[in-house]
Amino acid sequence: TGHDQVRLARDVHPLTQALELGYRFVSPEALARTGGAPNDLAITFDDGMKSVFTHAAPILREFAVPFAVFVVTEWADRRHDWIADKVMTWDEIAALAAEGVEIGSHSATHPDFGKIAVDQITDELEGSRETLKARLGDAPKTLAIPLGQSMNWTPMAHAIAKKAGYEVIYAQAEDTRPPGTIARTFVTHFDGERVFKAALSGKYDRWEEWV
Repeated sequence: TGHDQVRLARDVHPLTQALELGYRFVSPEALARTGGAPNDLAITFDDGMKSVFTHAAPILREFAVPFAVFVVTEWADRRHDWIADKVMTWDEIAALAAEGVEIGSHSATHPDFGKIAVDQITDELEGSRETLKARLGDAPKTLAIPLGQSMNWTPMAHAIAKKAGYEVIYAQAEDTRPPGTIARTFVTHFDGERVFKAALSGKYDRWEEWV
């Protein structure tokens, strides 16, 4: 899996490393729903950063690699000045969707779901889904938990998400993720070949970002 901090370069990057190691890239939806084969990988990006549109998408398009983007809807709506120039516009998100990129929810404002009240949980999850449907025409069935750690998600939040219509919910990490979620591995531009190979082999299956 990928993250919005991934920087793809022409020389050495996780994409070519994985291909050289014999892995193949499949859609995140297919991997989440079927479990995939042992050599299957999927790429996802959180937050909806503009760099996904300007840098990652052209390379992934060239290699015919499917991927998913999880959007923070109020950020895309330009309701928060501090992030407005760093995230994709709705036109850019729609352009990716038209190419077949999976667009999922990353909530409305990127809160810590482990610390907010039930009413806010509902507003975040239902509101984000309604906005995505209004902007893109389809309500997403996938959700990436903001922050993504086990402490950022509760059984109550999970139940509300399911009731809201989310069928696939992503978290960190394989061995510590909340029940009912799909695990992802966090990859950044700081990770060299050794770290990336370790992640592929499962060495970080109990590791959660910042924990």
